Amino acid sequence: MAADTSLVNVVAFHATASTSHPTIPAKGTNITQANWNAAGFVTGGRKDITGNDMDLGEDTFELPLIDPQHEIIRAPRGDAPDDHVLLSQGAQPFEVPFYGSSETLWALDSNADITSNVFSFTDTSTKRTVAVEVGGGLYLVYYPQCTVKILGDVGGFATGGVALATLRIMPEKTAALSAGFDKEWYQ
Repeated sequence: MAADTSLVNVVAFHATASTSHPTIPAKGTNITQANWNAAGFVTGGRKDITGNDMDLGEDTFELPLIDPQHEIIRAPRGDAPDDHVLLSQGAQPFEVPFYGSSETLWALDSNADITSNVFSFTDTSTKRTVAVEVGGGLYLVYYPQCTVKILGDVGGFATGGVALATLRIMPEKTAALSAGFDKEWYQ
């Protein structure tokens, strides 16, 4: 059996919330770029994979899925806890850096308005669907309702300087997914 890898293959964005992701393929196979495009998603992926709309700007980023909040139940003078009561848990915000500073990237901001190639923020927030495909066909983490914010971009001054822009993805609960995400293993 081949060792699993935690490489992120694709971070995919849809302009509207609760958009279904493409059909999950067999284990060891990734969702094709054509399938992401047919479903209306914009993708950012590893630089060695061609066809994405954007390239990931870091080799690694943290994907914090669950932040359980709980209370410890302990009898007076008890040595060990009697129980742990879960109060809440759910997906946590995370940040993904991308190379470049394209209009496509900036348009993913939930408050973006781009008119005649001019970007501005609006008071209206549009929720986005975000999906993260991990490994060589291992699993997909699906966030059906997110607020996405661009944190700005940076550029280098020296020859070979690279422009980077970072998106903060803030998952929110839905009626079907109170934790704000699901994780689907490829079979």
